Amino acid sequence: MCERLGLPFRPEVIRFLLDEEHPRRGVRLSACHPNDVLSRVAEICRYEGVPLRLDNGLVERACRDYFTEL
Repeated sequence: MCERLGLPFRPEVIRFLLDEEHPRRGVRLSACHPNDVLSRVAEICRYEGVPLRLDNGLVERACRDYFTEL
């Protein structure tokens, strides 16, 4: 997914998404999440006019935007 979106693959950030963001939000992992969350990361970078990158802060922002709070 990272390659398709032009994001540099960083396994530690993907681990952060799986081990911290999903459990913190009480969200079960779904097949659409890699595409949806990482696409949101790329959208944030493009909107802000910065090079595409993958870091914990961007993943956290993307999850906050993507997942609704109960």
